[in-house]
Amino acid sequence: MTISTVRYKKPPVIERALTIHVNLPEETFALKMDSWKEILQKEFPHSEILTEWTLGITEKHGMPVLDPARQTITLRQTFWKMANSQQKDHGMQLWKDRISFNLLGTPGNPKQYKDLEQLVDEWSPRWSAHFGIEQCTGVTLQYVNLLSEVTLPSFTKGRMTLNLGDVLTIFRGLPNPTGNLVQSPFNLLVNMDCKNWNPPAQFAVQCNSAEAQPTLSHQGQPVPPPILHLHFIASTHLAGHTLPIKDVPKEALAMHDLIISHFEAYFTDKAKASFEPC
Repeated sequence: MTISTVRYKKPPVIERALTIHVNLPEETFALKMDSWKEILQKEFPHSEILTEWTLGITEKHGMPVLDPARQTITLRQTFWKMANSQQKDHGMQLWKDRISFNLLGTPGNPKQYKDLEQLVDEWSPRWSAHFGIEQCTGVTLQYVNLLSEVTLPSFTKGRMTLNLGDVLTIFRGLPNPTGNLVQSPFNLLVNMDCKNWNPPAQFAVQCNSAEAQPTLSHQGQPVPPPILHLHFIASTHLAGHTLPIKDVPKEALAMHDLIISHFEAYFTDKAKASFEPC
């Protein structure tokens, strides 16, 4: 497949994240995490530990109830460098089985893949050396696009709707040819098996509302058009797949190319023209 070489001055990308998956013994992670935290906090002083719950649901007497045997808790340790006192700029998130390098942008400053590459190239060798990691089980690259009146003004101006049919090709075949989204919530998920890609990968596209809003304010005035997040997720984290840590940049670049090919396919020519090709 030919990858587009077109670049855009104003793409709607607001976040880029690369995750490296590993099989790291929990004891090793617990033993070395404190010293790694000390290293990171010198460069990424804003840190916190977040608790994530996974809850299982079962049925009892015809009613859904929590299943105690299927409840797990996971700790996510985050380290950020701030663009200012309120806004995160770039950083890392760690679990015992993976690390994520995150690069945050804004509609006026989307940043580029090379910026994420620099973050990964600087810190992934230090992370793998610290924890004694020589192999990983794949990578996952995710881009988050903001679809709103800020990034798509010509598709929302003068209306309180977002014309998805003119923005995304996937909505052009709907019975309503304009595809106007008039209110939240909204959620669409498409999963694809990309076995023919090199290396083989899985790809997911998710479009969901960033915040739920009523169609009218308390004063009876229309609210701004809906705000959506469009996620492109490309992953080689498949059963049986392993690669040396040194090959992560090459595999990450392949996932970047996969995302670019879908970016070009999912956005309409009219929308891409509004991103100002260069």
